[in-house]
Amino acid sequence: MERLALQFQSWQSNDTSHKDSLNLLVANAFLNEGNYQSALNINEKIKDNNSNKDMKLFVAGKAEFFNDNYEGSMTFFEKLDQSQLNKELSFETHLLRTLNQIHLLNRNKAGEEFYKMILTTGKDTSSALTQFRQIPMPMQFDLRKARRRSSWLPGSGLYYVGEKRRAFGSFFANALFLGYTGYSIYTQHYITSVLTGVAQFIRFYNGGKRASTKIGYKKNREKYLEYVMRADQLVEKKYFDLKN
Repeated sequence: MERLALQFQSWQSNDTSHKDSLNLLVANAFLNEGNYQSALNINEKIKDNNSNKDMKLFVAGKAEFFNDNYEGSMTFFEKLDQSQLNKELSFETHLLRTLNQIHLLNRNKAGEEFYKMILTTGKDTSSALTQFRQIPMPMQFDLRKARRRSSWLPGSGLYYVGEKRRAFGSFFANALFLGYTGYSIYTQHYITSVLTGVAQFIRFYNGGKRASTKIGYKKNREKYLEYVMRADQLVEKKYFDLKN
């Protein structure tokens, strides 16, 4: 009934942008009914623009998820900006991303079956979604911020990603070679200042920036994988609860 109501509103609308928005909701409703081809047909007919780009990516990603193309689904979800979707669709995007990761990690189809069961029943009979929402999202380091801080003050990017020892080491190494460069210039050893002081300063300065982003990325990935594994345990438990 919801899809029919949306289709009727779309037929009645004379505003192209509003009609496209309604048609994308119709496509999402088709997906919930299991009619993936109709959803994709609608999605492909709608022209891309800034107002509907993220919703089109959501529909395409969701369709690929149900067609067992998990890597393709992740590609679409990685491109979209969740903040441009409403609260429910934003959460659904987050849920589908996590289920994609679960499948890609352990090749387990329980996540897809669990999601289909919830859509089919039309209600969260086992409080699965409520509990899923309660799993705390891991705090992620902003890698741009880490690199930017390292550019402003050597070692501060490493300090930001939790590497305090390395941060102080990086700071003192940079300060040492910078001071050595200044001393060499003061004593008129210009070649030495360039070959030893400046060269080593640049090496440690750039190394600190690279290290802060590399370590930050590694820690972000570890935290996210821990989150995905917790979600996987919940999904499998709730899947069997719903099935039985």
